[in-house]
Amino acid sequence: MSTETAPRYIRLNVELIVELTDEGELKAAALEQLKADTEVSDEAREEAIAALEADPADALSYFIDPFAVVNEAPGVELVEVGWDGEVTEYDPDAEEEADEA
Repeated sequence: MSTETAPRYIRLNVELIVELTDEGELKAAALEQLKADTEVSDEAREEAIAALEADPADALSYFIDPFAVVNEAPGVELVEVGWDGEVTEYDPDAEEEADEA
């Protein structure tokens, strides 16, 4: 089967856990990024501001660039993108114990 006649799609799942060291700094930087975005309508900007002020995971999403993940990869084109984030409990010691089991 030729890849020329049968397009292949790859769903890439990536899980990142980050430590929030300064929520105020993250939210302020996200707000600046949002204010600088000329492609966002005023209504969408107001909704986004409320979301990023309420949830640090939403603030972090302003720094995620899925295009940067694949833009240097030859022979691929980003077709669809979506992600979400949530505040979570994390114990790095528990992760190490699970890996050793």
